[in-house]
Amino acid sequence: MDSRARFTNAAIYEGLEQGKSLEESKKYAGNLKYPFMDTSYSIREYREAHIKAGLMDANSTLLEQEENIIDFNASNNNIMDLRKYGIEGDWRSYNIYENKNAMISEIEKKMSQFNFMLNNEDLMKEEYMKLDADYHDLGNNAGYKKIINDILMPRMKQGLDIFENYKIYDSIDAKA
Repeated sequence: MDSRARFTNAAIYEGLEQGKSLEESKKYAGNLKYPFMDTSYSIREYREAHIKAGLMDANSTLLEQEENIIDFNASNNNIMDLRKYGIEGDWRSYNIYENKNAMISEIEKKMSQFNFMLNNEDLMKEEYMKLDADYHDLGNNAGYKKIINDILMPRMKQGLDIFENYKIYDSIDAKA
């Protein structure tokens, strides 16, 4: 059984333990699988199948993920630059590893960063005020607290519970 299946099964079990129905637990697992498991295999498989069928050129860059590099100096940048606080890139993003210890460490790091943001409202206000006025909206001003409290922090806690309590990977220290 691969790690994606183990994660899905663990999340379904967690949902059932929380009193959710089987259908609700499957949805719960599906909503957690994408944020915590590498699902890029489906894009690679799609591309490879289309190349083999002659429907796509092998040199095509279609469906290849570009590295998400943020230019914080761009006039249309809509992401707060929090690098001086140890938060690289988009503050909402995090790495996915195929390794229990690395995933637990990444989740704990993000939770710590979110707590920093929640506890330093004045610093966050300074940073979003540096953005173009068009981006002073719910996602970049005081609304960041709602995003963290309502979406990101609960998701991190749910993922942490699964990685801490279930065997997802064959080896605890498998390569990332």
